[in-house]
Amino acid sequence: MAVTRLTLDGFDYTLAPEIDLDALRSALLDGVTSVGRWVGFPSLNRGVVHALITPASSVRLEEHPDAPVEFSWEGDQQGYDLDFSYGIS
Repeated sequence: MAVTRLTLDGFDYTLAPEIDLDALRSALLDGVTSVGRWVGFPSLNRGVVHALITPASSVRLEEHPDAPVEFSWEGDQQGYDLDFSYGIS
């Protein structure tokens, strides 16, 4: 089985198997998203995080309430807005 990864601001994440890759790709390429819909990303080395793709061309990463390990960003603990570069493989 191929491993699918999403790269956000230099950080690589392994996508959960239930992710709709076509929908995610469209959201990233077209800037058209379902705002408020959270997508789970089991991280390569950062526990479980969620990403909210917004039409403002940013990605908000936040700690999942059920994350098995602590996840934190330096800065705003409510979330961290990133200018994103992306690759889907």
